Amino acid sequence: MITSIIVLTVLTSMILLSISPENTVRMTIFLSGHPSYAINCNPIHDPGLSTAMDANIYTIQDKYGYNRFGMKHVVLFEVHTLLIFHTATATYRYF
Repeated sequence: MITSIIVLTVLTSMILLSISPENTVRMTIFLSGHPSYAINCNPIHDPGLSTAMDANIYTIQDKYGYNRFGMKHVVLFEVHTLLIFHTATATYRYF
């Protein structure tokens, strides 16, 4: 019973955090194993990169960049939207 309450609480928190694109980026960083970066960073929508990459791109400051699954210095995130919920994936400049 207690485990199901904890799981439900965690899932509810993740759903509520995914309403804001900035918090979705923070949640992705947190789930990647960098909780202090997630708390301290300030994700910003980059309209220039978004146009160039034909995607919804958010950036974080270089000092919070990290390595993940072969990607060096992750600072770009592509945000996908479904109704009012967002998901963020680490990406790189591909133009």
